[in-house]
Amino acid sequence: MKHITILILFMFLGGTTNALAPTQLYVYDNVPSKIQLSTVYMNGAEITRVAKVELQKGDNKLIFRGLSAKIYEESIQVAVSGKATILSVHSKINVADEALYENDIMAYEDTIKALNNDIARLKANQDVFEKEKDLLVRNSDIQTKKKNESWASELSRTANFYRSRMQEINTNLYISGKSIRQINDQIDQLNEKLAALQTKAAQSSSQIIVMVQTKKVTTCKFGLRYMVDSATWRPLYNMRSPKMNKPVEFEFKAQIVNTTGVDWENVNIRLSTADPLTSSDIPQLTEWNIDVKRSPKSFEPKASEANYFRTYSDATADNKMGINDSVMQGNFFQEIEVTELNTEHPIADAHIIFSDGEPYMVDVDTYTLPANYEHFCVPKLDEGVYIIAKVTGWESFSLVEGQANVYYGDTYVGQTLINNQSIQDTLRLSLGKDSKVLVTRTFLNDQHLAKKSRSTVRETRGYQIAIKNNRGNPIKIEIHDQVPTSNNKEVKIKLEETADATISDKGELIWRHWVRAKQEKKSEVIFSIKYPKNFNVDMNTTRTIVAEPAPKMQQSKTPIYSVDD
Repeated sequence: MKHITILILFMFLGGTTNALAPTQLYVYDNVPSKIQLSTVYMNGAEITRVAKVELQKGDNKLIFRGLSAKIYEESIQVAVSGKATILSVHSKINVADEALYENDIMAYEDTIKALNNDIARLKANQDVFEKEKDLLVRNSDIQTKKKNESWASELSRTANFYRSRMQEINTNLYISGKSIRQINDQIDQLNEKLAALQTKAAQSSSQIIVMVQTKKVTTCKFGLRYMVDSATWRPLYNMRSPKMNKPVEFEFKAQIVNTTGVDWENVNIRLSTADPLTSSDIPQLTEWNIDVKRSPKSFEPKASEANYFRTYSDATADNKMGINDSVMQGNFFQEIEVTELNTEHPIADAHIIFSDGEPYMVDVDTYTLPANYEHFCVPKLDEGVYIIAKVTGWESFSLVEGQANVYYGDTYVGQTLINNQSIQDTLRLSLGKDSKVLVTRTFLNDQHLAKKSRSTVRETRGYQIAIKNNRGNPIKIEIHDQVPTSNNKEVKIKLEETADATISDKGELIWRHWVRAKQEKKSEVIFSIKYPKNFNVDMNTTRTIVAEPAPKMQQSKTPIYSVDD
């Protein structure tokens, strides 16, 4: 932080006398501040920064640099604790501020220059050793006329010197080469950091300039609060049923995405469902209309975590699109259903959320919810028996609409939707099939009859539904089936036997049974259809399944058989 003192002369005119009154302005450039809290909304974030500055007597100018370029200028608030008075606050939004990183860039460049000088010295030493090595090699021959004892002694001394010196030279060359490689590695790392810093310096940022006046030297704490866009969060729920007849563990998690241009390092996080961009005008009530909302039956898994949230334009609500690189592009947002009461969820512990557009998962809360377990089967479509957990109490937690992963034991069984717009207080979770409970649906051949008269035909159909509980405890099971209905008054349906099923106007049959351990329970359904003899009645007893396209038929080749002699 640069501390600059500026002398300002004010001229006061009084009668015929001019008086010069000097006033000092103390400038604190690039005041260090830390993000203390980030309140993340669905459409932005409120950032709270704190700083501690020793102010001088008189006027002080504080410049906070390196702030997000995506600040809403009208949202800036500055507070000071201590004996100081804020005179003014103004800002520079979305401007290039290369001076902010000037000192750091120069430090990197100076370090790289010093390392290159070290390499140059090492290479100069290597050159000296290489020349000495060449000199030894060129003078390694020993010339003498007589090979006597003195010649042998001279040869031994020369060989020892040659060996010792060559070892020293080679060792020095090896050490120098290793040092050069290590220094080059350091330079490569510093160049990467320098390039990243230069890129960051070229990016836009914001500044907040605060003018403060004090009557004496004092240390004050400053708080800066402002809104930024390009930040959001989405809920993600996990619902775990450890086993039958146990409460459901409900885990509330959140995915936070930060593309504000500033990393949040060791920051306290708070999630909010409020709308921070609400107008300050007096609110007016609009008509409260209740409508039917159809929830999707299933969810397709995301193909890529790059498309975190499905979005649509407020201009064309049906034209859905995905976001690739950031949470918000232009005027495209996603509409999320939240409760009418604003809620906040403080996150335990500080977190690091980098400004890289990636989703960071945080734990919000964990609840234990009561659940009643039942079995469910539609044998006409699938004879598999499903375990259903009916969860209550979830609606009291002011949850945000979102997907929930469902687990039974340690097995992932699918997804459901947490829909806070529903007036139902029970959430039905399918926990997969129970192999210990068997249900079969078979036709009663002795009831499959057709009687014809002179003008009409009367057909009778029947089938049996059998339940076998192989568990060691009783179960409650709900069976759904159906009988046909007629849209033609001349085609009449008569129920002969329904085995105490509840019958709807659309022909749906529902049984609710308690089945004891190891017990088998059977129910029969018999109905008749009467219609004119000249009618061709379609019973619709087939069903459609999805199959792979059939391969093109080719002419079969005659197989070739080999016969051993």
